[in-house]
Amino acid sequence: MPGVFPDYPAPVLRNTDTGRELALMRWGMPPPRTGGPPVTNIRSTSLPHWRGWLKPENRCLVPPNSFAEYVPVLNPETKKKDVVWFALNEDRPLFAFAGIWAEYRGDRGTKSKPIPGLHLVYGFRTSVPNAIVVPIHPNGDAGEAAGALGTRHSPRLLPERRLAVVTNIEVGCGHATLSCAQGIAGRPRGWCPACRNIEVLRY
Repeated sequence: MPGVFPDYPAPVLRNTDTGRELALMRWGMPPPRTGGPPVTNIRSTSLPHWRGWLKPENRCLVPPNSFAEYVPVLNPETKKKDVVWFALNEDRPLFAFAGIWAEYRGDRGTKSKPIPGLHLVYGFRTSVPNAIVVPIHPNGDAGEAAGALGTRHSPRLLPERRLAVVTNIEVGCGHATLSCAQGIAGRPRGWCPACRNIEVLRY
Protein backbone atom coordinates (compact mmCIF):
# COMPACT_ATOMS: atom_id res chain seq x y z
CA MET A 1 0.00 0.00 0.00
CA PRO A 2 1.49 3.41 -0.94
CA GLY A 3 0.12 5.09 2.19
CA VAL A 4 -2.45 4.85 4.96
CA PHE A 5 -4.59 7.76 6.15
CA PRO A 6 -7.15 8.17 8.96
CA ASP A 7 -10.44 6.37 8.26
CA TYR A 8 -8.90 4.46 5.34
CA PRO A 9 -8.42 0.65 5.42
CA ALA A 10 -5.08 -0.93 6.28
CA PRO A 11 -3.92 -4.49 7.06
CA VAL A 12 -3.97 -5.32 10.77
CA LEU A 13 -2.89 -8.53 12.52
CA ARG A 14 -5.34 -9.66 15.22
CA ASN A 15 -6.22 -12.66 17.38
CA THR A 16 -9.24 -14.82 16.48
CA ASP A 17 -10.77 -18.01 17.85
CA THR A 18 -8.90 -20.00 15.19
CA GLY A 19 -5.56 -18.17 15.43
CA ARG A 20 -4.09 -14.95 14.13
CA GLU A 21 -5.31 -13.37 10.93
CA LEU A 22 -4.52 -10.36 8.78
CA ALA A 23 -7.66 -8.25 8.25
CA LEU A 24 -8.39 -4.90 6.63
CA MET A 25 -9.59 -2.33 9.15
CA ARG A 26 -10.30 1.38 9.09
CA TRP A 27 -7.84 3.57 11.00
CA GLY A 28 -9.75 5.27 13.81
CA MET A 29 -11.46 3.93 16.92
CA PRO A 30 -14.92 5.12 18.03
CA PRO A 31 -14.62 8.47 19.84
CA PRO A 32 -15.82 9.01 23.42
CA ARG A 33 -19.46 9.91 23.97
CA THR A 34 -18.50 13.58 23.91
CA GLY A 35 -18.17 13.17 20.14
CA GLY A 36 -15.49 14.05 17.66
CA PRO A 37 -13.70 12.31 14.79
CA PRO A 38 -12.43 8.72 14.96
CA VAL A 39 -9.48 8.38 17.35
CA THR A 40 -6.29 7.30 15.58
CA ASN A 41 -3.81 7.49 18.49
CA ILE A 42 -4.69 6.17 21.94
CA ARG A 43 -2.49 7.44 24.75
CA SER A 44 -4.59 7.70 27.93
CA THR A 45 -5.71 4.09 28.26
CA SER A 46 -6.75 4.73 31.87
CA LEU A 47 -9.85 6.53 30.61
CA PRO A 48 -13.06 4.47 31.04
CA HIS A 49 -13.79 4.75 27.31
CA TRP A 50 -10.87 2.42 26.45
CA ARG A 51 -11.03 -0.15 29.24
CA GLY A 52 -13.30 -2.58 27.42
CA TRP A 53 -10.86 -2.86 24.50
CA LEU A 54 -7.62 -3.43 26.41
CA LYS A 55 -8.01 -7.18 26.86
CA PRO A 56 -5.84 -9.53 24.75
CA GLU A 57 -8.60 -10.37 22.27
CA ASN A 58 -8.75 -6.71 21.20
CA ARG A 59 -5.00 -6.25 20.83
CA CYS A 60 -3.53 -6.01 17.37
CA LEU A 61 -0.36 -5.27 15.44
CA VAL A 62 -0.30 -2.65 12.68
CA PRO A 63 2.60 -3.34 10.26
CA PRO A 64 4.16 -0.25 8.60
CA ASN A 65 7.62 0.16 7.10
CA SER A 66 7.76 3.89 7.98
CA PHE A 67 5.65 6.73 9.37
CA ALA A 68 5.55 10.48 8.91
CA GLU A 69 5.17 13.61 11.01
CA TYR A 70 4.88 17.26 10.03
CA VAL A 71 7.61 19.70 11.08
CA PRO A 72 6.36 22.31 13.59
CA VAL A 73 6.74 25.38 11.33
CA LEU A 74 5.75 26.34 7.79
CA ASN A 75 8.22 26.07 4.94
CA PRO A 76 8.71 29.73 3.92
CA GLU A 77 8.89 28.76 0.24
CA THR A 78 5.88 26.47 -0.02
CA LYS A 79 3.89 28.01 2.89
CA LYS A 80 3.16 24.46 3.99
CA LYS A 81 4.50 22.19 6.69
CA ASP A 82 7.09 19.73 5.39
CA VAL A 83 6.94 16.03 6.20
CA VAL A 84 9.65 13.96 7.87
CA TRP A 85 9.66 10.18 7.54
CA PHE A 86 10.85 7.79 10.26
CA ALA A 87 11.79 4.10 9.94
CA LEU A 88 14.04 1.52 11.55
CA ASN A 89 16.73 2.30 8.97
CA GLU A 90 17.18 3.50 5.39
CA ASP A 91 15.98 0.15 4.01
CA ARG A 92 12.62 0.68 5.76
CA PRO A 93 12.08 -2.91 6.95
CA LEU A 94 8.69 -3.94 8.27
CA PHE A 95 7.95 -3.43 11.97
CA ALA A 96 4.73 -3.17 13.98
CA PHE A 97 2.83 -0.66 16.09
CA ALA A 98 0.85 -1.96 19.03
CA GLY A 99 -2.84 -1.23 18.72
CA ILE A 100 -6.37 -2.11 19.70
CA TRP A 101 -9.26 -2.95 17.41
CA ALA A 102 -13.05 -3.08 17.70
CA GLU A 103 -16.25 -3.52 15.74
CA TYR A 104 -18.13 -0.31 15.01
CA ARG A 105 -21.67 -0.10 13.69
CA GLY A 106 -22.49 3.20 12.03
CA ASP A 107 -21.36 5.51 9.27
CA ARG A 108 -17.71 5.95 8.32
CA GLY A 109 -16.21 7.80 5.40
CA THR A 110 -17.07 11.39 4.54
CA LYS A 111 -20.25 13.29 5.36
CA SER A 112 -21.05 13.58 1.66
CA LYS A 113 -20.37 9.88 1.01
CA PRO A 114 -21.01 7.96 4.24
CA ILE A 115 -20.38 4.23 4.34
CA PRO A 116 -22.90 2.54 6.65
CA GLY A 117 -22.54 -0.89 8.17
CA LEU A 118 -20.45 -2.88 10.60
CA HIS A 119 -16.82 -1.78 10.37
CA LEU A 120 -13.62 -3.23 11.78
CA VAL A 121 -11.61 -0.31 13.17
CA TYR A 122 -8.28 0.13 14.96
CA GLY A 123 -6.06 2.70 16.65
CA PHE A 124 -2.41 2.92 17.71
CA ARG A 125 -1.28 2.68 21.31
CA THR A 126 0.98 5.69 21.85
CA SER A 127 3.27 7.17 24.49
CA VAL A 128 5.52 10.20 24.88
CA PRO A 129 7.74 10.84 21.82
CA ASN A 130 11.32 9.65 22.11
CA ALA A 131 14.40 11.78 21.40
CA ILE A 132 14.35 10.94 17.67
CA VAL A 133 10.76 12.09 17.13
CA VAL A 134 10.53 15.00 19.59
CA PRO A 135 12.55 17.55 17.53
CA ILE A 136 9.99 17.19 14.72
CA HIS A 137 6.84 16.50 16.72
CA PRO A 138 7.52 17.82 20.26
CA ASN A 139 3.91 17.73 21.45
CA GLY A 140 2.92 14.54 19.73
CA ASP A 141 2.86 10.84 20.47
CA ALA A 142 5.14 7.96 19.65
CA GLY A 143 3.79 4.56 18.72
CA GLU A 144 4.34 1.64 21.04
CA ALA A 145 5.67 -1.58 19.59
CA ALA A 146 5.99 -5.30 20.34
CA GLY A 147 4.15 -7.64 22.64
CA ALA A 148 0.72 -6.45 21.53
CA LEU A 149 -0.83 -9.86 20.88
CA GLY A 150 0.53 -11.78 23.84
CA THR A 151 -1.12 -12.11 27.23
CA ARG A 152 2.03 -11.58 29.29
CA HIS A 153 3.74 -8.67 27.57
CA SER A 154 2.55 -5.09 27.46
CA PRO A 155 3.34 -2.71 24.59
CA ARG A 156 6.60 -0.83 25.06
CA LEU A 157 8.23 2.22 23.53
CA LEU A 158 10.60 1.50 20.66
CA PRO A 159 14.22 2.15 21.79
CA GLU A 160 15.71 5.31 20.31
CA ARG A 161 18.59 3.37 18.76
CA ARG A 162 16.06 1.43 16.68
CA LEU A 163 14.55 4.49 14.97
CA ALA A 164 15.99 6.80 12.32
CA VAL A 165 15.01 9.76 10.17
CA VAL A 166 14.90 8.52 6.58
CA THR A 167 13.81 11.72 4.86
CA ASN A 168 16.34 13.28 2.51
CA ILE A 169 17.27 16.32 4.60
CA GLU A 170 19.52 19.24 3.74
CA VAL A 171 20.13 21.44 6.76
CA GLY A 172 22.41 24.46 6.61
CA CYS A 173 23.70 24.00 10.15
CA GLY A 174 24.76 20.44 9.38
CA HIS A 175 22.07 18.60 11.33
CA ALA A 176 21.14 16.04 8.68
CA THR A 177 20.95 13.44 11.43
CA LEU A 178 19.09 15.82 13.77
CA SER A 179 21.93 15.60 16.29
CA CYS A 180 22.97 18.87 17.86
CA ALA A 181 26.27 20.27 16.59
CA GLN A 182 27.84 23.65 16.02
CA GLY A 183 25.90 25.52 13.36
CA ILE A 184 27.55 26.70 10.15
CA ALA A 185 26.52 29.35 7.70
CA GLY A 186 23.45 28.52 5.64
CA ARG A 187 20.77 30.14 3.58
CA PRO A 188 18.20 31.56 6.05
CA ARG A 189 15.03 30.01 4.68
CA GLY A 190 13.97 27.50 7.31
CA TRP A 191 14.25 26.29 10.88
CA CYS A 192 16.48 23.57 12.21
CA PRO A 193 14.54 21.34 14.64
CA ALA A 194 17.75 20.09 16.24
CA CYS A 195 19.26 23.35 17.53
CA ARG A 196 16.47 25.76 16.54
CA ASN A 197 18.83 27.94 14.57
CA ILE A 198 17.36 29.68 11.52
CA GLU A 199 19.27 27.94 8.79
CA VAL A 200 18.42 25.77 5.80
CA LEU A 201 15.79 23.08 6.13
CA ARG A 202 14.62 21.28 3.01
CA TYR A 203 12.87 17.93 2.67
